[in-house]
Amino acid sequence: MDEIANPLRIEKDQKRVMIFTPGFKIVGYIHLPVNARLTDTLNYAVDKNPFMPVTNAHGYSLPDNKLCFTAKFLSLNKRRIDLVLIEPEGGEPQQQKQ
Repeated sequence: MDEIANPLRIEKDQKRVMIFTPGFKIVGYIHLPVNARLTDTLNYAVDKNPFMPVTNAHGYSLPDNKLCFTAKFLSLNKRRIDLVLIEPEGGEPQQQKQ
């Protein structure tokens, strides 16, 4: 039997991120619509949609960097985000030679 397409489902790219809030560093995955920019996703409808899902999250306290929690799903308030870094695919960035 053919599966019925869900009209609310959109194609997304999974990105590994490091997110800093006033009290935590959170490492996990966010899911962005294909070809969407992270800044647009963070700024879009903050008043109507203030939370961003993060999956496979690990939260570390700041400044001591101790693991405080893990969660398969975390709903993070976008207003509390200070910094988001998308980790490069395939490992650590390479240092440029000078």
